[in-house]
Amino acid sequence: MRIAIRADSSSTIGTGHVMRCLTLSEELLANGHTVAFYTSEIDVPWLRQLISELEIEMHYVEESSLSIEQFSNFNPDWIVVDSYVIPSSEISNLCSSVRTLAIVDLDSRGISADVFLDQNFNSENAVWPENVTNKLLAGVKYSLIRNKILSSRRPRPWKFKQHTPNILCVMGGSDPSGTIIPIAEALSKVTMEFTATMVCTPHWRNEVEKRLSHDSRVTILEPTNEIGHLYSQADLVVSAAGSSAWEICTLGIPSLLIAVADNQQLPLTQTREAKLALTLDRLSTEKDKFVQEIKDSLELLIQDELLREELSSNSLKHFDGEGKKRVVQALESHV
Repeated sequence: MRIAIRADSSSTIGTGHVMRCLTLSEELLANGHTVAFYTSEIDVPWLRQLISELEIEMHYVEESSLSIEQFSNFNPDWIVVDSYVIPSSEISNLCSSVRTLAIVDLDSRGISADVFLDQNFNSENAVWPENVTNKLLAGVKYSLIRNKILSSRRPRPWKFKQHTPNILCVMGGSDPSGTIIPIAEALSKVTMEFTATMVCTPHWRNEVEKRLSHDSRVTILEPTNEIGHLYSQADLVVSAAGSSAWEICTLGIPSLLIAVADNQQLPLTQTREAKLALTLDRLSTEKDKFVQEIKDSLELLIQDELLREELSSNSLKHFDGEGKKRVVQALESHV
């Protein structure tokens, strides 16, 4: 098959849409399909590097643009669209010409498509429009997890690898909300023994360093496409509650997940209720209280091995890492 993928990323809108599409591309390529990626100019260096490592035909288009003419030279069998801002009518228009997969997050936005994909926890039990229900791949069994992430999965991730736990703090590929700053402030207040790696964009680095005051326990790195290696070294993770949250749950690493956008709030609530992770909602928490709650959550995770085991075991039970294979199989078998 020939699959065209349409998704955008930037330092302001984030990298999640492109990342999950690249993960889908990885499996499509492994199954012998041809992939062409259509995206706006990418201003995130580590993401450009990751794309260059895949054998994908790249086409650069205007951000949030979409038309069947964009794909005319490629002649696709499928078009995959992952966007919150491309008008639903423009995505729906594709269906009359080519089979279309729409990647959504708990809201189909009135889109008409041949297949819908929603990888959020418990999304299979959400209320969907009638025209979506029988075309829907929903729930974490369809979570798109890269091979480099899966290679970091270990049998007992709630056990610290050494006496001193290592905390990985990563707020997505670009962290437009700057949530890494209050995380740094919270780390500076933790009195227990730990080491930490903070993945921080250059934009926020000065503010992060100011909060840490040269704390020797903390190492600051720029965003990297080697996040799988960082996961392999981590005993605990603090992360945004976006698509990277499903990577962490798939690895079973005990974590604190933080909602930084309104579309993350419902999945965060359901994640907490299922006891997959500790959670915080930045959008509804006062700044001073937010810092304190990060500190308290980290200290609880450091202290309580039974809690870590519960969170980890629940995550591993729900997330098996086979999601991208199931999505590709669904496209291959679609009639």
